[in-house]
Amino acid sequence: MKYAPYSASRLGTFKQCQRKFKYQYIDKLPYEFKPSVALTKGNIVHSFLENHELDLAGKIEALKKEKQVINSPFYSKELIKECLGIYKTYIESKLGQDNFNNLTLGNEMQIALDKKLQPCGYLSKDVLFRGYIDRISVDQKTDIVTILDYKTGKLKNEGPYKQPFDQPLYYASWYFEKFPVDTIILQFDFVEHNHEPMQKVLTRENLIKYKKFLLTNIMAAEKCETFEKTEGPLCDYCDFQDICMKDNDVLTLDITEDDIPF
Repeated sequence: MKYAPYSASRLGTFKQCQRKFKYQYIDKLPYEFKPSVALTKGNIVHSFLENHELDLAGKIEALKKEKQVINSPFYSKELIKECLGIYKTYIESKLGQDNFNNLTLGNEMQIALDKKLQPCGYLSKDVLFRGYIDRISVDQKTDIVTILDYKTGKLKNEGPYKQPFDQPLYYASWYFEKFPVDTIILQFDFVEHNHEPMQKVLTRENLIKYKKFLLTNIMAAEKCETFEKTEGPLCDYCDFQDICMKDNDVLTLDITEDDIPF
């Protein structure tokens, strides 16, 4: 595969804008990372949730190891305090309690699939797809496994920006191959909102369909030749905006003043 190893974010970039995918993963153009308050806040909240079992001092110590957080110009005591409030409100809510009352099987777990879509080492030379799962838990009464993804920011449970289940579905393909379970729940928790989680139930009998979905998305990127740009509101937040504007697809015409009808 030309552009392996793939990840959910890499495949998501291709779906969002093929041109951005080309700039970032094929041309590997240099660009200036643009931190934001929202991104920094999301990373801090994720760190607190990932290190839920640690005391406050342990959480802060773990946070200091997150280079993307502490190097952000928006990193501050005020933002940490705000994020702690978001974290505490979530874990004290019914949604958070339901989550953490289940047995934890892993936080930020590395997963990888090889070219045959079988589990392999994260750094294996044959890796085709890999990623990190926010949290895996199991209900000890039902033995049903939940693959959980934390979402910060806006509530995206409906409408044109509804959160797609692509990423946890890819991860479920790995889990079904790795462990003898029949049912997996995919779940998005929007931690800043007192709202029911988004869920999708997957069953082992449809594993071939899930793996085909992953492979179809990978092959779409592998076979792409034109890498069309997708223009929209997200362009303003793209790290390649300046490059893309200079690389505009402009139709040029060979005309003279005599051809102008006014």
